[in-house]
Amino acid sequence: MAEGELILVVEDNHSVRAVVCEMLQGHGFLAAEAHAGWKALELAEKSPPDVLLLDWQLPDISGLDVLRALRAGGCQSPAILMTGYGSEELAMVALRLGVRNYLLKPFSKDELFKAIELALAEPRLRRKNTLLVEQLAQATQRLDEHAHQVVLVKATLAKLTFLIGELKQRRRKNWATRVEEALQ
Repeated sequence: MAEGELILVVEDNHSVRAVVCEMLQGHGFLAAEAHAGWKALELAEKSPPDVLLLDWQLPDISGLDVLRALRAGGCQSPAILMTGYGSEELAMVALRLGVRNYLLKPFSKDELFKAIELALAEPRLRRKNTLLVEQLAQATQRLDEHAHQVVLVKATLAKLTFLIGELKQRRRKNWATRVEEALQ
């Protein structure tokens, strides 16, 4: 299920883009739209998406060129390539660029969401791992604080044990004198 992740839909066909964005939003995702490569680059720079959904053929540059430019700029968002003109050569180039999945148009809603969920699996695990590491560090810090308190309590108990021993050895003196001497 979606965790409010941002999907950047880069598709020149307005109808396809609108339907895909509507499906994504209905499934709990945030959707940003770009009708051309330049717009995709602009949007991704402002707000890096959790997943790139790229059409291969755009009016200005190809979806793979968009991906190359984003990768060169440091964007490591998982990408899914959408195309109506699939070929083995295109698939190989796309995979070398880090495309996580390849959807042939027309694709079903189930195919789309399966591809997105697979693309998001690793980043979600990375976020959960980071959160768990932070929680472990906090728990370790609290444990260290408690261990320090235990050491202080043990030291206090050792002093009391010593004082009790001293009191037992000095039975001939009255209690007030013994306590006074022990506290010195």
